[in-house]
Amino acid sequence: MDTIEHSAGVILFHFDGSENPLVLLVQHTDGHWGMPKGHVESNESLLQTAVRELREETGVDKIEMISGITLTESYSYEREGIQYDKQVVYFVAVANTRSLPERENVFKQEIPDVLWVPFQEALIILSHEESREVLRQAQQYAVDQLQK
Repeated sequence: MDTIEHSAGVILFHFDGSENPLVLLVQHTDGHWGMPKGHVESNESLLQTAVRELREETGVDKIEMISGITLTESYSYEREGIQYDKQVVYFVAVANTRSLPERENVFKQEIPDVLWVPFQEALIILSHEESREVLRQAQQYAVDQLQK
């Protein structure tokens, strides 16, 4: 029997005047790269989870949400003989600065590296095609919204 996991995260951009924004990526301890995300706690909304996970994993807490869009990434994986179906809801946001505040040591163990990378490079670095697809959609939406 499959177990369903729900997570939420933030696709965070920094625009420097071009249509090729920087994207904030995190590296997990197993080496794969993705966007900041994590499990929904029982007392949280998806948005609260996404903002908390962004802060915990990257130290970033000053962001501006882009309203009108959420993107869902779905995938399956197996751990200890149990099949998991995971759904991640991403919110799209913009940071006005590229600075990365100091993170707590406990989160540095879970997420050893955090990088701002150009959008096109992020498409190469991301470990999973599902992540690349939601990033493409988020970038197009963000550019469209910021040009209005």
